[in-house]
Amino acid sequence: MPRVVLCLAIFLSSTQSNSSSFSVQVEAFSKYNADYIFVYGAHFFPPDKLISEVDAPQKINCLLGELKASGIYKDVRVKFRPSSREGSRWLEVRVTYPKYIKQLAISEISLEGFPEVDQEKFQSQLRKRGVAPGTRFLTYNFFELRDKITEAAGEAYPKELIREEDDRPAWFVIRPAGSRRVKVTLSSTLPKCEPAA
Repeated sequence: MPRVVLCLAIFLSSTQSNSSSFSVQVEAFSKYNADYIFVYGAHFFPPDKLISEVDAPQKINCLLGELKASGIYKDVRVKFRPSSREGSRWLEVRVTYPKYIKQLAISEISLEGFPEVDQEKFQSQLRKRGVAPGTRFLTYNFFELRDKITEAAGEAYPKELIREEDDRPAWFVIRPAGSRRVKVTLSSTLPKCEPAA
């Protein structure tokens, strides 16, 4: 299968820059779907902020730490390289997968920070959408899987509690859960930045 090269340019709107602050464009080299890289890349290198030279190493370390903590990559390498745009740099992210990636299965789908969701109904709604423990991780791309889980949670959320102003963020978190298995969590909080080992 040919290597799929996916690029997402995160361009910052600010027109002012100097040598100590710059915009970041994330480029991912991945054999499979790279959306997990781009979602967390956009968080650590947001499109509405310049990144300072001082903050860049910690942000890179947080991104690297999150990608490694997911358990879906065998190796993750990142490096900055120059961009043809003044005041901008590329952050190149290269990932490799374990040999068993096609056999990697979801062991559990859970919610964190949404106590009002009916768990039985949530699991039932997941099954209706073709997602359950034992589902192969690569069955759906990142956004398909995230949408199925989010929709199931929405169906299991008590209708009387739904308010338009309830805009809690939902983070899609992947973690190892034993041999060739991962746990997928829809969380109301961003995972803590764990420096990459």
